[in-house]
Amino acid sequence: MTDHSAKTRVVVVGGGFAGVNCARALAKHSERVDVTLLDRNDYHQFQPLLYQVATSMLAPGDISPGLMMPTCGTYSAPATPHITAEITQMVSL
Repeated sequence: MTDHSAKTRVVVVGGGFAGVNCARALAKHSERVDVTLLDRNDYHQFQPLLYQVATSMLAPGDISPGLMMPTCGTYSAPATPHITAEITQMVSL
């Protein structure tokens, strides 16, 4: 028999636009879903603005907000843990 009160565990691999938005959307259902964001970096880099950093128009921190920063609003999901790691192999169960 299935326990319907248990939370579903979800690991989102990648802290790019899709991964962060997926983690944020799932975190809104925290009563049913336990979400963890996994990425090799602890920041989300907005690459279209790299040229502005290269020309000193922006600081590097302006285009690379941390994934754990609660103040970054659109980039971070509150109460969504982030693990800095790199996946080298996946095994199907």
